[in-house]
Amino acid sequence: MAAPTIIDTELDQLRADLEREIERTRRFLERKLKDGKVTPSVEAARRLADELADLLKKNIGTTVKGYAEASQRVLEAAVRDLGDIGIPVNFTTPSVASLRAQVDGTLSDITQIADEAQAELRTFLVDTVRSGVPPSLDDLLDKVNGKAAQAVTLVDTGLAGFDRAVMVQQASEAGVDWFLYDGPLDEITRPFCNARVGKKFTIAMLDAIENDTGPNPPSLYCGGWNCRHRLTPLLLQEDIDATPTG
Repeated sequence: MAAPTIIDTELDQLRADLEREIERTRRFLERKLKDGKVTPSVEAARRLADELADLLKKNIGTTVKGYAEASQRVLEAAVRDLGDIGIPVNFTTPSVASLRAQVDGTLSDITQIADEAQAELRTFLVDTVRSGVPPSLDDLLDKVNGKAAQAVTLVDTGLAGFDRAVMVQQASEAGVDWFLYDGPLDEITRPFCNARVGKKFTIAMLDAIENDTGPNPPSLYCGGWNCRHRLTPLLLQEDIDATPTG
């Protein structure tokens, strides 16, 4: 088994923080249902949806804060990795702006999930009440956990994309042309990645195609959501010559 990466470590912490917040939400719902405060009326359903959406926003707010901090630690780790392979790091004003925009974009996407939750929860609860079936704890938690899972996927993909962005950006500015598509080959490797692992690409070659799932481009996201693969700079001519072209 491969050693945990900085992204694995940060993601584990963010998941733990989010699970703790979701547990608080579960206890809130249990109290509401046990105390009989969720009456079978549309107005009660709307009130509960608003309260639940506010809680979910706080839950995901924990993830937003955690992501901002985690991205800084990923940046520091990427800089160390670059130094270890002999690539000087020189963040120009445009490169800083580009990296900042990528972090901000993921933060915006995570926040949007929380904003969408209120409408979805309200619709779900009102439809349930109108059907004459009281809302159940499991059904409500399924909706909450679904939104939380979306947030975690964005964090995972965003951190990996940010790590690749630092690596590719700085290596390219240092004059590196070729990158090894690196990472695991196993039963869960996507066909897109399976066809590319162990081969070399220029950034232009990679970004001339799209992966099968999004987001794109592959130079930032490789195979897409939750992709475990990396782009490793090829510095030595003998390594470039020995690596097949993708």
